[in-house]
Amino acid sequence: MFKVWFWDNNVGRFLGFSVEQLGAKAKAFRIPEAILLFALPSSILAVIFILKQPIKNLTDNRLFLPTCFVLLSVILLQISASGRALHLLPFIAPMGIIGNPLFLSITIAVI
Repeated sequence: MFKVWFWDNNVGRFLGFSVEQLGAKAKAFRIPEAILLFALPSSILAVIFILKQPIKNLTDNRLFLPTCFVLLSVILLQISASGRALHLLPFIAPMGIIGNPLFLSITIAVI
């Protein structure tokens, strides 16, 4: 049971050798599509904020951890052989933290 749970369902689904048996093969653009549509509006704000000044965001002490967490997690989900949109749920809050300065600058500019 441990082998089936750990090796087949976790490692096998990530690396892809269990996907044929267990199903849930991921499409190539499932994670980027889910980032844009599933986690609205925090995902779009976070992506724009990271792409505006990537080096500054990675060197800022306040945004370093959420930025690294989101970037590394999204990269790992994209590499995974069976990544799903549901796996993005833990990253919505850090995306909101990252996108908050951009949201505030937009609302101040409108007011």
